[in-house]
Amino acid sequence: MKRTDYLIMLGIAAAAGAAVGMLTDRKYPAKGGLLGAAAAVVAGSVAAGVYHYRETNRIPYYSSASSLYEDLDLI
Repeated sequence: MKRTDYLIMLGIAAAAGAAVGMLTDRKYPAKGGLLGAAAAVVAGSVAAGVYHYRETNRIPYYSSASSLYEDLDLI
């Protein structure tokens, strides 16, 4: 994954988290925005990490134990 893709994912997550935090804590919007942005950066990092592992096939999308691989002899 390119560094710019990672930064874009984190930027979008941080902006969304800050907006939700500001709307949630209307009495202290700066505090809510910072907490929301911090939580969103953590969640965005996890999501970007899972996406990276998925793209490099370290986490298999399909399992060999899946029923999709079984041959059905219904005919």
